[in-house]
Amino acid sequence: MSNGPIPYGATALTVDPFAALKEGQARRKQQKAEKESRALEMAAMIEQADSSTMFGTDFYKAEEWANHLTNNLDEFASSTEGMIKFQQATQRLTNFIDGAEAYKKENFGSVKDGPQSGTYMGKNYRYALGDAYQWDGDLIDERANESYDMMYLGLNQKPEVASEFVDGSPVGIDEYVQSRPQNPFMPELKEGKILMGSTWYAAEGPNKSHETSTEAYEYSLAMTETDPKLERQAARFYQLNEKPNMKVDDIVSNPALMKEAREAWARDAEKSWINFRDQKKTDDRTAKQKNQAVDYQALIESIVGTSEVVGEVPSMTGGEFETFTSAEESFLGFVPSVSQVQEDKVTFSPIAMTDKMDITPFLPDSLKMVTMDNPNYDPSASSFDERTITTPREVARTPGNIALTKEGQIILSGLGNIDDQSIGDIVIDPNTADGRIAMGKLSGMFREAYGVSFNEFLRAINAGFEVPETVVSGGGGAMEPFN
Repeated sequence: MSNGPIPYGATALTVDPFAALKEGQARRKQQKAEKESRALEMAAMIEQADSSTMFGTDFYKAEEWANHLTNNLDEFASSTEGMIKFQQATQRLTNFIDGAEAYKKENFGSVKDGPQSGTYMGKNYRYALGDAYQWDGDLIDERANESYDMMYLGLNQKPEVASEFVDGSPVGIDEYVQSRPQNPFMPELKEGKILMGSTWYAAEGPNKSHETSTEAYEYSLAMTETDPKLERQAARFYQLNEKPNMKVDDIVSNPALMKEAREAWARDAEKSWINFRDQKKTDDRTAKQKNQAVDYQALIESIVGTSEVVGEVPSMTGGEFETFTSAEESFLGFVPSVSQVQEDKVTFSPIAMTDKMDITPFLPDSLKMVTMDNPNYDPSASSFDERTITTPREVARTPGNIALTKEGQIILSGLGNIDDQSIGDIVIDPNTADGRIAMGKLSGMFREAYGVSFNEFLRAINAGFEVPETVVSGGGGAMEPFN
């Protein structure tokens, strides 16, 4: 028997029929490992932002940028061109983070930089010092504390709109960097007002220890020679009045001119000296009148609201009355409003009277007393106790408003309520003996509070009517002014 083309007993085949498949698997495994290694290398290239080293808005931008690169690693790694774009984008991110950190370090600052630094910490330093802090020379900061804080909040604001990315970088990132405010916490300095000698002495001078104005002058002059800030203020005062074409520094450096400047400033300070012995007598005499005038102004303002009233208020010094019209720029400048000053009634809130006023005596007994069941009454036992008893009832002691009417009445209103029922208005009628007594007492309270009578008040606001202001004397019913 022929063995054919292949003899029997031949050795087994040595070629692996799966070799190509295995080689493909090995190649793909190697490519995967290379890709994973490359992805790790790419991921390591993405710098991460630190929120403590940059302002919030920059941090949100950097974080968003890094997340975009991380989430698109496979796409960038899929081609050589993508790898190049990725490397460029990561370098731009690194540069952005470095710039953002430098921007915060420069503008946030440190307390070590001092209170005059144009940083946020410099502002905080100055704010903590309060009134005790002063700029060098004559400068003041026009910028309000709130302005610094609003700028700080703006630099830490999270963007409302997500960024668009092209080739791994945010669209408009260069414009964003350029738009960041330069020196956002720099103070806005300007030359402050001149501290006049009279202003300084009135606030700082030991006035009560100086017996004469000459002592005040000599004291102020000595202060300009020992306090460099006051010396410079004297030079500025002198420049304003005598040497407008010279620089302040030139005056300070000239001994002869500086001597004249200090003397001029001290003479101005002397103007603020007060003879306290004479002033005390005036103060004691007019203190009450000043308080009355202030309260009377508040009273007028509480009832008025348009124009053309002629008002009289107590003089601030002599106790007499000064008359003002709406054409003059007085502190009144109002007229009665239609709602509060009618043809037959004037209503006002007696604020200055409330701490002394007790209207309980003017109330009827029906409001001051209440009848209630006697808790001691026992119907089952023989008792002399009454079934009901009458006891005082707590009521409002001061009215919310007082009205003076053309008929001569006084109406007390705004008295609260009893048992959820409004008390209503209490009318004091001058046609009764009790009413006249009440009118007199209320008129006295009004004069004590405001320094004027009811009728002087009514005339001042052109009410067109007056009310009785007398009280029945003890015996015969004759009318006397209430004191």
